[in-house]
Amino acid sequence: MAGIVGAGMAVAGFAGLGTAAAGVLLLLSFRSYFFRAYRHADPERHDTFRTGKVEPKQRALELIIASRAPDRITLVRAEDWWLYWPLRYLAGSPDNVQVTIHGETSWSWRYPADFPPSPDPNNTEVFDVVWAGSRRDAECAATAQQSTDVGGYEPGPILRVHRQPLAEPR
Repeated sequence: MAGIVGAGMAVAGFAGLGTAAAGVLLLLSFRSYFFRAYRHADPERHDTFRTGKVEPKQRALELIIASRAPDRITLVRAEDWWLYWPLRYLAGSPDNVQVTIHGETSWSWRYPADFPPSPDPNNTEVFDVVWAGSRRDAECAATAQQSTDVGGYEPGPILRVHRQPLAEPR
């Protein structure tokens, strides 16, 4: 009887060891097939998964904060949903940094109803954050005072930050 119990414990030990080894292998494959995939350009990848060593949306906001005049209101206009929400989150809640959707004039189920009020154009700096190469990128570049590329793991820029000229005094 003792031999049967001992053999059963040995089998259970090997089964536990095998399960642990399988778990380690699954974690390693997850790392290889999931996280490493972010490092390679893929034209089928959704925009929200385009990233870099420093998250491009975070880098875009850092560039805006570093170059803006702190005594002015800063209006950041995001091209779409996938840029708006991360920028809004990363911006936090300073009173003089406002994030909105570029060209969105009314509330819809996709965007919040609490868009910032239209700031005073004479005291506002406007920055557009757009996907590099998009239609909106070309529109914003046509009027931009300055444009900055934001890269990531892809060979070219992922985002572009366009600083629009200040409003003419009335």
